[in-house]
Amino acid sequence: MTFPSDVPVHDPSDPNRSPFERGQRRGRLARVPRGAIAGISLGGILLGSLTVSLVVMAVWPGSFNLFAPLLCSADLPDSFVVVDRYQVRPGETSWNFTMYCVGPTGRSDEVGFFRPMLLLYAATAVLLTAVALVAAWRVRRAHPTAGPFG
Repeated sequence: MTFPSDVPVHDPSDPNRSPFERGQRRGRLARVPRGAIAGISLGGILLGSLTVSLVVMAVWPGSFNLFAPLLCSADLPDSFVVVDRYQVRPGETSWNFTMYCVGPTGRSDEVGFFRPMLLLYAATAVLLTAVALVAAWRVRRAHPTAGPFG
């Protein structure tokens, strides 16, 4: 039986010690390139903003109306989102979202789905990026010496 006092103490500068004992290996494995962290963060923000914008569009189709000033001309100031629901086959339902700009005389212009959805996606991406930057700034401020992953 060995006691802690029986274990030999090694000199830290001893060249015969393994890299794990010297603590060099741990530091090398823990470092992650900043580009990898930025790429993973950007991918997460883009995927998250796509998910959030699709959920917002499905729950509140009127969210497209937020972008009417950008998509509708001055003579067609009012915007409407029409949601068409139809059955492709029995037991299968399809939804179609279309934005229209309508003027006071009843003249209308179809904006469609893609442009309002693209603007909603971009707005969500900007919002999530701002939230991520504020969160990163607060973490850096709270722990100024902490690097990536500790």
